Amino acid sequence: MSFKHNKLLIVSLWTAILAVSLSGCVSRQPTGSSSQDASDSSSSQEASDSSSSQPYEPYVYDWENPPLANDMAQIFTRTLEARDWTTLATLCTYANGAESLAYLNQLQLDSISCTGKQPDPYSGTYDLTLDVSDPGPTNLPAGQGTYVLSIGSNYMFGGPSTVLSINTPEKFEAHQQALNDPAGQLVIDMRSWGITQTFTTPAEIDPEQMMDFLILMGSRYYGTKIDEYSYDPLTELTQEQIDAMAQKYFNLDSFVLTTSRYYNKETQLYELWGRGGGYSNEKVIEIQEDASTKNKKVTVEVYSDPLQLVTYETLCYTVIPRADGTYYVASAEKLA
Repeated sequence: MSFKHNKLLIVSLWTAILAVSLSGCVSRQPTGSSSQDASDSSSSQEASDSSSSQPYEPYVYDWENPPLANDMAQIFTRTLEARDWTTLATLCTYANGAESLAYLNQLQLDSISCTGKQPDPYSGTYDLTLDVSDPGPTNLPAGQGTYVLSIGSNYMFGGPSTVLSINTPEKFEAHQQALNDPAGQLVIDMRSWGITQTFTTPAEIDPEQMMDFLILMGSRYYGTKIDEYSYDPLTELTQEQIDAMAQKYFNLDSFVLTTSRYYNKETQLYELWGRGGGYSNEKVIEIQEDASTKNKKVTVEVYSDPLQLVTYETLCYTVIPRADGTYYVASAEKLA
């Protein structure tokens, strides 16, 4: 197979990934599950009821016939209550063994319960009520509170439904709203495709990362739309098209980088190579609009743990509107 065919194959994979929004919870039908299975799992009960009625037994993940979302919510609750970090790690999408959950040793819970059921058998959100006596290093406040337990299949890694995150209702809703806000979506796109550094002006952004992002956005912008969810990306972009993307997303007149690894000196075009993007363990937790300038401040919280309970850093992006309703990113600063 020629290099170009290889490239188009990889680009097609990238297109499928990019078509899925970075919402953190994606439905995917696992192998070995039937519609009857979904019907059987639709009746869920509180985790505290099921755990108190029978001795705890560690759940052994069955990859051939994985649990559906409603069942996963209860399995996770029982496992967390039992403080079985080894088993819990197998239930969390982003956990890397029991060591990645060691911080939970310092979290003390007086009670835990999970309620709710979802019609979608493969993803959903549930009410996780925790009575916290000692939050340890987590963001959880002491006392009783109800949080959003998200279950689904990660857009990046695929596979069956597992636990994605635990968030306050406010943070969860803020991120969902950001997906429908052009300023919020712009920041999500930018961070998802590698530009995660702070900068006072876009000129400070790493040039190769900037070019990578501009090519990716240009391939979508100038590509051919197939249907509501997919498109055929443009795989070679001219300097004029790159300049247009620099203007669109960063208000730069031009962006020339003929030393880039993506630049073909023979064709004098920038090439879209296959790449899968990157997963960032984070959420947009707030978008504030200035009443006079209409500028927006988009705040992103980045986490260092698999359940989004420990904050690594918080960043704020200044996003400026244009008369046509589009936005460009002006700066990114670290708040904490």
